[in-house]
Amino acid sequence: MRAISLFKTLIGFDVSAIWVSAMYMTPMPRQAATETSTATSTQRPDPWQCATQNLTQFFDVPKPTGALLKALDSYGDELIKPCLSTATGLDILSCTVSNTSQWCGFATAAPISVITAYSSYGELVASWWSEKSSAVVSLSAECPNSWQRFGPIEQAWFNQTLAHLKCYDEAHPSNSETTSTSGPTTEPGTRATTSRPKPTLA
Repeated sequence: MRAISLFKTLIGFDVSAIWVSAMYMTPMPRQAATETSTATSTQRPDPWQCATQNLTQFFDVPKPTGALLKALDSYGDELIKPCLSTATGLDILSCTVSNTSQWCGFATAAPISVITAYSSYGELVASWWSEKSSAVVSLSAECPNSWQRFGPIEQAWFNQTLAHLKCYDEAHPSNSETTSTSGPTTEPGTRATTSRPKPTLA
């Protein structure tokens, strides 16, 4: 029986500082979330404006489908196979892709039949991030409690999408153009300036 890829993700990373903390990324999630992260009593409440923001849109990331998704799943399974071969019980939860740059190897390891779909997926992710990045940076910093309430599945998909974006940008450096966009903030009159950011993955 084919090993099922498991995932583990960091909740509450500081996007504005490192774009994404994805040291615990694994192959595409395939199970329903059972719990979500909530703010602790020691955390300061988010500004009231956060309640008016639609944070769900930032976790509605472009997702691969069909043959491409299957190929990515298989590639991810191979990355964590050495760990799964020796892990027992709950230890399998520690079997993760610790170096997310390993995902970039998919471009050369992928079946020829999905290369076109993978390139199109990269373009779609790049377009999505170009549109959303400014707001992500500001709102993840201004509304940390609200941001953390999204469960591990959503956080894992978000992180993994940025991992693929990094791979796409490294393969297509000429496509990473500088743009200036306005993002929602809690301080009137502020303006967020970003390039189409190249996520720095740990």
